[in-house]
This record gives sequence, C-alpha cells and structure tokens, in this order.
Amino acid sequence: MASTLAAFVSASGAFGTDSITPGVRFAVLECAAMAVVIGEFGLSQALGRLAWTSQRPALRFGAISLATLAGAVGVCWGLAVLMEGPRGAPAVSQFVLPALTCLSTIAAVAHLRKRPMAAEAHPPGARPEFMARLPHRLRAATIIAVQGEDHYVRIHTSQGDHMLLMRLGDALRQLAVLEGAQTHRSWWVAKSAVTDVRRSSGRASLSLANGLEVPVSRRFSRQLRVSGWY
Repeated sequence: MASTLAAFVSASGAFGTDSITPGVRFAVLECAAMAVVIGEFGLSQALGRLAWTSQRPALRFGAISLATLAGAVGVCWGLAVLMEGPRGAPAVSQFVLPALTCLSTIAAVAHLRKRPMAAEAHPPGARPEFMARLPHRLRAATIIAVQGEDHYVRIHTSQGDHMLLMRLGDALRQLAVLEGAQTHRSWWVAKSAVTDVRRSSGRASLSLANGLEVPVSRRFSRQLRVSGWY
C-alpha cells in the first residue's frame, strides 16, 4: 500500500514534488514509504512493551505518528540532498504533505480492514457448543476463562465454574466464536474479563473479573501485545 501510494505521487508529481527530477523523486518517495512502514512498526512494538502506553492509547498513537512522520520527512530530505545536492534539493517542508498523506492512508486502510474481520469473527450472540453441557444455572452465564486440567477443562464463568470431560484443543475450537485468546498452554481468557495486567521478572499475568490470576507464557505474549491486550 505505501509503495503503491508513493509510486502514484511520484508519477503525478503531486504535492509540489514535480520540481524534483523524476528518477530522484521516485527513489526518494519509495524510501520514504518504507521509512513510514518500518518506523511505524518498530515504534509500535517498542511502545507496546511499556505498561503506561496500554492505559493511554491516544497518546501512544500520537507519539508513533509524529515520530514516524518526522523520520519519513528526514529520510526524504536527506536523500534529496544526497542525490540533487544542497542547492538543488527542495526545502524540507515540501516533503511533509506527501509523508503525512502516506501515513494517514496506511492508518485508515488498516483500520477499515480490521472492522469487518472483527464483526465476522465474533457474530453477536454466538455461544460455544459446550455451554449446553453445563448445569442450567451456568448456561446463561458469561464465560471468563477456560482452564485445561489433564483430560478435563474447567469452565470459569460469571456464575461459578464447572468441569467438563473434553480436551482443551476441542474447547478452543468452539471458543473461536468469542473474543478471547489463549494465554498459556493450559488457559484461554475472554478479553472482556481482563481487569489488569501484572508484570514480574519478565513475566506477565492477567487479573480477571472473578479474581483469577492467569499466566501469560512467552509463546503467546507477543501476539497478545500486538492484539492490544496490554
């Protein structure tokens, strides 16, 4: 997406870039596009490791956007100076609008792609099949977590827990209709049930609405961060 947008701007000479030599313009804008993508990903991963950013998503987004924009403009202008010379290179301000447009377009497309996927993956009112096997008092309850125990799974709900004879792998396939994730080889957690994230000695754990403390293994930690759990 970023590369295609940069190629379009280069070919059309939009945003005042027509004053740059075509070949130089193409090289500079393509490098800027890559700088936007790499910079945004790198900063997102770095800030995602800091606990305070999970509590301030707007601040994190703003910091990533400004830093990425500044980096892309700097790459553009630096390459233009190297290729055109200090006198032939455009002013640094000429690169702000193309970089901002590229960054905004990427962010908008990424947001639009996520929305239909989320709606399709979690249809309203969907329930795992194993709920019909629970006692009547638990069938209308909200699932908080599922814990694997040998050949059984313990279903933790808002009204209590119950054990079923089934493999955790089979339970996970049925839980795909709900918004949640596996956090450990023996645990699945509903995202809405997480009330706090605790870190100690490089390990993370999730505090749940019913008082449970669920471990997060290294195997699943990165995916949970990318998905915005913490």
